[in-house]
Order: sequence, then C-alpha cells, then structure tokens
Amino acid sequence: MATAAGGPWRHARALLAAVLVGGSTMAGSAGVRGGAAPAGGTADAAVSTTVAVWGPLRVTTAALPDGMRGVPYPSVALAASGGEAPYTWSVVGGALPPGLSLLPDGLLGGRPAAAGNPLLTIQVADAETPPQTSSAVLSLLITPPGVRVTGSATATAAGGVAEARLGGPGTAVPRTTAVAVGGTGSVSLADYSGNPAPADPGFEDAGAFFDVALAPGSTFTRLEIEICGVGSAPGALEWWDAAFGRWQRVSDQSLDVATGCVSVLVTATTSPTLADLTGTYLALGHMVVPSPPAGPAPGPAPSAPAVQTTVGSAGGVLGTADGAFRMFVPDGTLVGGGTLHVAEAGALAAFPPDTKAASPIFVLSGFPLGQALPATIAYGTAAAGISAYVEEPGGNWAPVPTALDGVDSTAQVPVAGPEVLVLLAELRAFRDVPASYWAAGAIDQLAAAEVAAGYPDGTFRPDLPVTRAEFVKMLDLAAGIGPGRGGGAFADVPPGAWFGPWVSAAVAAGVARGEAPGLFVPDGAVTRQEMAVLVARALGLPPAGAAPGFGDAARIAPWAEPEVAAAAAAGYLAGFPDGTFRPEASATRAQAAAVLALVLLHRAGAFQ
Repeated sequence: MATAAGGPWRHARALLAAVLVGGSTMAGSAGVRGGAAPAGGTADAAVSTTVAVWGPLRVTTAALPDGMRGVPYPSVALAASGGEAPYTWSVVGGALPPGLSLLPDGLLGGRPAAAGNPLLTIQVADAETPPQTSSAVLSLLITPPGVRVTGSATATAAGGVAEARLGGPGTAVPRTTAVAVGGTGSVSLADYSGNPAPADPGFEDAGAFFDVALAPGSTFTRLEIEICGVGSAPGALEWWDAAFGRWQRVSDQSLDVATGCVSVLVTATTSPTLADLTGTYLALGHMVVPSPPAGPAPGPAPSAPAVQTTVGSAGGVLGTADGAFRMFVPDGTLVGGGTLHVAEAGALAAFPPDTKAASPIFVLSGFPLGQALPATIAYGTAAAGISAYVEEPGGNWAPVPTALDGVDSTAQVPVAGPEVLVLLAELRAFRDVPASYWAAGAIDQLAAAEVAAGYPDGTFRPDLPVTRAEFVKMLDLAAGIGPGRGGGAFADVPPGAWFGPWVSAAVAAGVARGEAPGLFVPDGAVTRQEMAVLVARALGLPPAGAAPGFGDAARIAPWAEPEVAAAAAAGYLAGFPDGTFRPEASATRAQAAAVLALVLLHRAGAFQ
C-alpha cells in the first residue's frame, strides 16, 4: 500500500485537481478503486467524484413590468442563468422610485410613491469565490394613476435600419413611425392614454403622449420620427426633461399641414439626443402664455420698460403678456432668494449693420440664476439668419447661441440672469451668402419661392454637395410637381421619410429613377451629369446630340449625354472657365440653386 499511496495515488490526486481547475465544460465523474498489492508490487487506483461546472453568469430578465404611482407594484423575481447559486442582486446604476425596493434575493416590489421612467443598471453576483457578476440595463415605467400604455411596437435590426410602426386607420392611436438608421439595436414605440410625466404649468398638451426609445447598447446614428393623424394644428413636439422637470421643445421638427404629420430628426447633437431617448417621453402641445398682470387698462407707452411678469425663489413661468418671451424657472434656481423680472422695451441702441429686429427687446432685471436656462422667444418674421443678441456695456450687441424652431417660429436662447436681449434677422436671406457671391441672386430667389431652405443656424452652406433627396424635392417644387404618396419601391426610402413623397412624385413623373436595383440612395451626392438629366426630364427637353463646347465631353456617360446636351443647349447648365463640364463631380448647393432658379423662370414663362 505504501507504493500505491506514494505513486498511483499521487497521480490520481493530480488528475482530480486538473479536473477541478482545468475549465472543463461538462460535469464528470471518476472512481478510486484498488486492492492490496503483493509485497514489492504495485496497485492500480482511480478517484471517483462529481464535478459541478457552471457556465458564464448573465441576467436573463429582459424587461420590467410597468407600474402605477400609489398602487402595489406587480412584484417580479429577477432571473439569471449560469454561475453558482444562490444569487445576490443589487441596483448599481440609476435609482428606484421611492417606495420600491430590490431585495438581495432578486424580488422587486413595493408601492411606488412617484411616477417616472428611470433606467436601472441591475447587477447579480453568484456564490463563487471570487464571485462572477453580470449586469443589465432595464427601463422601469411608473405612470400616474389612470395612465396606461395603449399600444406598443418594437423593431430590431442587425444593421442598417430598424422600423417600428404604431396605430393607423381604424385605431384611436395616431399613426406613428420611428425609423432608426445607421447601426444596430432596437427601437420601440409606445402610446399612452394620458400624461406619463409630471404636469408642467407652462405646457398645455394636445392629448398625444409617446415614448420613442432606443434600447441600451444601440448604435444608431439618427432616428426619424413621424406622427400623423393629429389634426391641422397639433402644436409642436415637446420632450420631457426629467433633469429640470419640464417639457422642452424638440429641435429639427416640421409640420405638414396638408397631411397633419409632424416629422422629427433626432441625432447625437439634437435636443433630445439619441442618448436621451431611453427613459423620456414625447408629447404634442403648446406653450402656455402667462396671463397679463391684473390692473387697469394700459395707458400710453411708458418711457421706461414696464415689468410684465416676475418670478421669485419658488420659481414659475417668466414671460411677457403677449407671449413673445417665455421661460420656466425651477424652484430654488434664483441666487439670493430674490426676484427676476422681464419687460419689453423700445430700441435702446443701434443694431449691427445689415440686421433688423425680429422680436421686441427684452429687459431682464433682478437677481441672477444659478445656471443658464433656456428661454423661448417668438420671432415675427420667417426670414432666415435669425440669431439672439445681448447688449454689452457701451451699447454694442453680441450674438449668443440660438436654436430655431421653424414649426412655431420660436428660438431657444440660454439666459443666466439680468440682461438685455433681442432676436435679430439678417437682411440677407442667408448669412453665409453675401451679396457678392456668384449665386446669391439664385439662392435668394429660391428662398423667396420657398423652394430652398437653409439650416436652423441661418446658413445656406452653398459649397456643400447637394444630396439626391434634397435635389429631387427642390426640383419638384421648382417644376410644380406636387408630392406623391410614400417613397416608391425603394428599400432605402422608409415610410415616413421627409423625402419619400417627393421621390415618389419624381418617379411617377418619369423624372427620377433608382441609383441601383431597389435603391434610391437618398443621401448620395448628385453629380453634375445626373443634375442635367433630372432637369431635362422635368422640363421635357428633347434629347440633343453631343454636348457643345466641353473639353471633357468624352467623360460624360453615354446614358447621360443626350440630356446633358439638351440642358446645355437650352442654357440651363454651363461649364467651368477652363471649358470643362466635370460630369462626375458632385453638384454643390449653389450650383443646384443656379439651375433651379432658371427652372422657376421657365415655369413662369420668363425663360425658354
């Protein structure tokens, strides 16, 4: 036995240790067997044991049930797989609403005392030494009493586009479409029967509340939202900013009065951003204009500014009686516990050259704010190039950051306390298109005809390439081709896309075709030869022979040569000073404007 214990037994123990720590993925067993060995001989022996092997630990709970404020939560036991039980659970990110608790054994329950939609990072640890851990990000929706989810939809994409649809004809839910583009992940839609967020006295809803969210971990670059069937005056789209406890205006939105559809583009830089869209809400509604102060009928205009409204340490809505200025001041925001006043005033100083007032002058006086807060200012003109300016010491005006909302002609401006500010409009249509610019006249003409629009910062960006979607819409408008329905049979023209009706109309009119089988490539740049072909088709120009006078005519594609020749012969397109046409070069926004201005003249009978 001494030989057996010193030799084969030692090897059996080494084998057992290897099984225990060697990372086997299967539970196994072995036996220790043997008997007495002859003197001086050897004995065979084997070890028998059961080895438990655990897989990687992961949270398997994918979603949490909704709850209602003041009502016992439908208790749920969180689940995990892998690892060694028992599990220990905890919340390591986000905060549970008051009244709810997560027990170490994974039971979530209680009676929520507040509504909200927090994102919770839930972590589970197993009983190994050291323990494995795993976490998941889950959304918890607690609504006020009487609010419920009336419809929901989710779409997942492994790459490219994820589209979720909700409601439509025959339902009480407005037709809502969310299309996430440029990445992977999931997008979800939900419709609520009431306001899922706390009420804001400065916001009057139109009865339509939504949750349009990207799942945690999604990598989409932009989100296109369209809400239809909400009437001809649904108001603007607002989003719930939980950090400040108020509804805020969504930037980059547009309203199609003819169809009753509100369209929104959300990217990493818009408000809300893609990151904000998990755990927040969208609503259609209107700003509440504060009531004018009670008192006798106004007399002659005072020589000094008259206070319109005042807020104190308790906060509230600061605004003028005519609603031209509105600002929500949260409780405790004012420094020193004083008051802040706003009033309208006449001209106090000369404005910068080539600008004109697009709003009254607003005088804020009193105590400063602890942080800059957004103020909403209405502008009385649709002119481009609108920016907010503050008066500096000495009477000079300096621009400040301005976010324009074309839906209801308002601007959002950061305000930190006492100051004098005004919205100014540049006398030129676009501030980056001076009168001396070679295409300034054409760009102004398109802007006046509402064929071309600039960017929210008042620029036109004439040297940027024009995309296929942009050019088709502008060409349709210039040529008098009305919008169609949908986007045709193109996989990259999703339902609800802003350019879909214009692509459909151009295809139906025989003007536009796809770039590749089943694809329109809306974000692709239009080449100069493509621009010539589209214009020639829209105007019905008869095909001509070889393009006249271009030194690089041989580079024009055979499929485009008849239309390029026709457009050039009719004077719609010209070459460069070196005599070239550069057919494969991307057309710029300025070049497109120069061509489309002639299309407008042709439509008016002034250019044949």
